[in-house]
Amino acid sequence: MSDSKNIDLVKRQLVDGEIDRRSFLRLSTLLGLSATAAYAFAGKVTGDGSALAADEGPGNIPMGGSMNLGMVVQPIDNPHTFAWVQPSNIVRQVCEYLTYTDSANITHPYLVESWEASDDLKTWTLNIRKGVKWRNGRDFTAQDAAWNLARVLDPETGSSVIGLMKPYMLEETDGTTVLWDTNAIEVVDDHT
Repeated sequence: MSDSKNIDLVKRQLVDGEIDRRSFLRLSTLLGLSATAAYAFAGKVTGDGSALAADEGPGNIPMGGSMNLGMVVQPIDNPHTFAWVQPSNIVRQVCEYLTYTDSANITHPYLVESWEASDDLKTWTLNIRKGVKWRNGRDFTAQDAAWNLARVLDPETGSSVIGLMKPYMLEETDGTTVLWDTNAIEVVDDHT
């Protein structure tokens, strides 16, 4: 049986009450019906107006209620070794980045309020935002940022960040290319 005939079958089953709305949505989207079309059809059949809320316009969308989301949950044992976006989505709810890069590929301050680069781009000075607290009330300091940078850039950690940063971390010394080590990070004061 073709997918379109199967979709027609599950539509009829919903109309006849042989399957519930959730089963219809699951089956019809698995068969290739877009989620938008599936929700619209289910909304018309079951009379559930929330399925058509987008058609009502932004000022008329009902407030309140609940929303269920589903995603694969990867192990989140070490944030420095995340290789998938799912663990990052979870940790991002409780941890912040030093900076963030927007959809236009522009990097903005976050836990770092500003930074300066030397003329040769080999030395970067990061200025940590004041007033940031850990959950236990302790201040977030330059020592915390330095520890995290050293950990994520340590090859023993196994972080994917080192692959992104490696071209910036190589240095020519006496004709030999070497990767910098954690001694290159210097804490000047609590916020530098």
